[in-house]
Amino acid sequence: QDDTVLATQTVDGEVFVPNVQIVANELIVPLGRPFAFPFLTNHLTDRDEVVAVDYTITYDESVLEDVNIDVEGSILEGLDFSVNSEIPGSITFAVGSGSNIVGSGLLFTMTGNPIATGDAAVTIASATFKRADESEVLKDEDYGNLTVSESIVTVSEIEAIKGRTANWPILIQGSDKPISGYAIDFTYDESLIEVVGVTTVGTLSEGSTVETNNSAGTFSIG
Repeated sequence: QDDTVLATQTVDGEVFVPNVQIVANELIVPLGRPFAFPFLTNHLTDRDEVVAVDYTITYDESVLEDVNIDVEGSILEGLDFSVNSEIPGSITFAVGSGSNIVGSGLLFTMTGNPIATGDAAVTIASATFKRADESEVLKDEDYGNLTVSESIVTVSEIEAIKGRTANWPILIQGSDKPISGYAIDFTYDESLIEVVGVTTVGTLSEGSTVETNNSAGTFSIG
């Protein structure tokens, strides 16, 4: 990430150097499931005097489709907002405010659907934070890494004894990057087994919110 300072301003006799930074996460998403790819920013204050944000993101359209930008729950929520996704493999959006944009954390979320496996090549082609006089607080070029995987979950074969509870481990493999979430659907022969629940103790999911849905012959977890 290029942290070159492009502008400074004098406030109350002090030299103020803006330090706006963008963080694009790296994560893996499963093929066939909608994804949510968050972009974060450090603390924006009144002294930054940011009133507008312009972004262009490029991606591999052979890997992702229905790409959009969501600002719900972000520091941009409720502001004037426009999106242009007419060019395949590119999405541009602009946000404007009548007052300074302040806050930290989630800036926006890129959403869409994976249609093939591989590196989605998500790239921030341009990112500009502007003041009311159109001067730039930050113009940044950076990229995140969104990878679509066909299968990163494996299940083992086990033997169980009738009348006794058996544990069936679900494993993840081939991933050294954060995963935004998961959703797994199982089918089974309800005349042979009864699914009683899940446990996350001692697993990568321990401490996370896990929801399940169990109906005859079908069990979902995510």
